[in-house]
Amino acid sequence: MVAFYGDEADKREEARTLSDRFFVRKGSKFQNMKSLFDEDPELFDQYDYIMVCDDDIIFPERGISIACSLAQRYDFWISQPSFAADSTISHGITRNHHQGIRITNFVEMTCPIFRRDKLIEFLQVYDGSLVGWGIDWWYCNLFQAQRFHKFAIFDQISVTNPPAHRKRGGIREIDRLQPAEQRKAAWQALAERLQLRQYPHRTLDVITPEYPQSGRFFRRLLHLMHLLAYRIQRREDALQIHR
Repeated sequence: MVAFYGDEADKREEARTLSDRFFVRKGSKFQNMKSLFDEDPELFDQYDYIMVCDDDIIFPERGISIACSLAQRYDFWISQPSFAADSTISHGITRNHHQGIRITNFVEMTCPIFRRDKLIEFLQVYDGSLVGWGIDWWYCNLFQAQRFHKFAIFDQISVTNPPAHRKRGGIREIDRLQPAEQRKAAWQALAERLQLRQYPHRTLDVITPEYPQSGRFFRRLLHLMHLLAYRIQRREDALQIHR
C-alpha cells in the first residue's frame, strides 16, 4: 500500500506497478492513512496488524515479518522495532538496549505497529492537524500507555533511521512538508486543547527471549547487559526531567 507524494512521473508509475493499493496525495503518512481510512474503512478488515512506517527505514531481512509476529504473539496494541546506534534517535528509549522485548510507556511514530482495532480507534479521533510532531504522544495518551502494559519495543529487531545528512539534499522529507517550528506549535496547541501530556519514558517490564545457550557465563552476560541498559535508561530519564 503506497501513498505517493513525489513529482517524478517515472517513479510514480514504478511504485504503482509494485503496489497492491496506490494513490497520489501530498501529506504525511498519518494524514494519508487517515484519508485512506475515511475513503475505504473496510480495506483495513483484512489485516490483524498494520505498520505505519517511514519510507526510508532500513530493515534487516524478514525484520517486518518478525516484528509483526512478535506483536501478534504478545497481543501488543502498539509496538516497534528498536533503532540501531547509527540512526536518528529522537527518544533514548527507542535505542536498541539488547534486552529482548521491552514493555514501555511510549512507542515512537517512526515505524509503529498497530493492532488493527487500535489503529482504527486512533484514526477515528485523529483529525489530520498534526503532520508528525506529537502524534506518538497523542496515541500514547489516548491508550494510556503508562497504565496498560500493551506498548513494546523489540530489541531483537534493530532498524536504521538514516540521519538527515544521508537523505536526499540533506533534508528530512517531513521538513519539506512543514517546518519543525510549525509542527511543534501545532502539537502544543493540540496538547493544550485536549489536555495531552508528555512524561518521562519508562521500561515497565522486560520479556527475555529463550536462548539455546544455558551456561553460567551467558546468563551472567545477559544480566550485565540488562543492568547496563537499565542504568542508561535511568540516566536518560534524569536528563529529560532536568531539561
